[in-house]
Amino acid sequence: METVQDIIKILLVDDDLSVGEYLSLWIDRNNILDLELYFQSEAAKAIQDIKTIQPNLILLDYLMPEINGIELMEEINRVFGKGAYPIAFLSNYADQRQQALALGAVEFFTKAELSMHALTLKIRELAKNAPRQTPKTERLAITQEVISPEEYISDWLDLD
Repeated sequence: METVQDIIKILLVDDDLSVGEYLSLWIDRNNILDLELYFQSEAAKAIQDIKTIQPNLILLDYLMPEINGIELMEEINRVFGKGAYPIAFLSNYADQRQQALALGAVEFFTKAELSMHALTLKIRELAKNAPRQTPKTERLAITQEVISPEEYISDWLDLD
């Protein structure tokens, strides 16, 4: 029986809705119970989705209208810390492979050469084996305490 820890949450960020539909359909038709796919077609909303979903793996397209996948990966690493979330690319732009891997992507899948069975196996491997650091937002939440403005000013000025 699958437990909550056994479920692999994947966030796919791609402006092409058909890619998300195809991957979702593959997961459903093959009764792949350990993969849970979340889809976002707008790169600008991906950061909020990551905070909400806390995926085991992020799949990015390279070419998107607002920003490209490399820029989005850099933003994810800036916000959460490099390596906080394993990031792989799923793109038609194979010429971006070296740059993506050099900047920390754990894998680069070319859509045109994609085998869904191989992708599923690789997703499981990457999500379960990739090092995962505690995202910055979680580290801050642990140490953050609420104090009144008066206490803050008193502490800052060392009035006690």
